[in-house]
Amino acid sequence: MRVILISLFVTICMGSVTAQAPVAFSYQGIANDKLGQPIANQMLGIEIAILNENAIPVREYVERHEVISSETGHFSLEVGRGTYISGSSLSTIAILPDTYALSVSIDITGGSNYEFLGSSELLSVPYALHAFAALNRQGAPGPVGLSGPPGPQGDPGIRAPDACCGPDARKGEKGDPGLPGPDGPQGKAGISGLETLRITDIPPVDPTNGQIYLDNGSNRVDGIPGFRYYDETKWVDL
Repeated sequence: MRVILISLFVTICMGSVTAQAPVAFSYQGIANDKLGQPIANQMLGIEIAILNENAIPVREYVERHEVISSETGHFSLEVGRGTYISGSSLSTIAILPDTYALSVSIDITGGSNYEFLGSSELLSVPYALHAFAALNRQGAPGPVGLSGPPGPQGDPGIRAPDACCGPDARKGEKGDPGLPGPDGPQGKAGISGLETLRITDIPPVDPTNGQIYLDNGSNRVDGIPGFRYYDETKWVDL
């Protein structure tokens, strides 16, 4: 049975450019037989291919759908949401600056024996897909910018209160004189001067080191009157 496919329209079905993958657009058509009668209420196999027509047509993307026609033979599908067969993703195709066509094949039994029905150039949809891909693709990083000029020197920091011994520490001011200390205890009596000495035969009691007295000779070794000197523990004749 020969099938006549009447394409109604291809319309963008993307929402905002920030929509999540997969990228897709709607396709609607009417399937009639060769007598012009609609193929109604029947499972149809639809094969969609995106052709690159810049040189020899190349099927860059292929997917398949199973749809049920209405009483009038009408059916609809979303290109980009079918069963993937081969080729690149739609987002990859969208960023290439080529001319594309939409190729449609059909199997009215819902199987895989597809009959090619024709192709038509894609106009607005590739540009919309290109905008979507461009806005969601990150470009290569740019070169490193030049270094900026040095900033001005900052103000000196505040010296810590306990910074007493660093290289920048300041010498403190001279303090006031201290108060006089208390009087010390009275010292021992000094040794009497020679002019106060009197000749005697009795050495001084409890003498101090270095004390001198004038002996009449009775305590001296030579027996002659003369001076005697107390050297720490004993008397020594002078």
